[in-house]
Amino acid sequence: MELAIRNEDGRPVPVGSPGEVCLRGSLVTTGYLDDPSATSQSIVDGWLRTGDVGRVDSDGYLYLLDRKKDMINRGGHKVFSAEVERVVRELPGVTDVAVVAAPDRTAGEAVAAVVVAGPDANLSPLAVKRWVRDRLADYAAPSVVRFVDALPHNAIGKVDKLALRRSLQ
Repeated sequence: MELAIRNEDGRPVPVGSPGEVCLRGSLVTTGYLDDPSATSQSIVDGWLRTGDVGRVDSDGYLYLLDRKKDMINRGGHKVFSAEVERVVRELPGVTDVAVVAAPDRTAGEAVAAVVVAGPDANLSPLAVKRWVRDRLADYAAPSVVRFVDALPHNAIGKVDKLALRRSLQ
């Protein structure tokens, strides 16, 4: 099996740069059953576009950064929701978080954090924003912070980010 990290045009990216994880080989699917449209979108020039964003280091190790559909484009800056979630989870008092894109008139997309706080936590949106801004680039800090009692989950138990994005429209 071969692995490559490719840009939107399907070209390989330099070592260490993020891009879409692509696979090819005899163990990779040949397509979707009875769905040629989905097959042609996911298999391009023999490479399966996984929808995962990753990078490969100089030793050949793969680092998964996010799902492509969860990446936020804030004024041309790529923000990995998984990275922001990791940082927010480190904030004392946070029990869970999901980060999604929210519409933004100026930047196209804004970083939105939907946070579940512990029962005795005394958190504010400003505290969450400052926490992230102190640890990541300014553009990765959420401009929208909402507190909820629980995150929505889909039928298989994953956080329903589509429902969260809809709630922020």
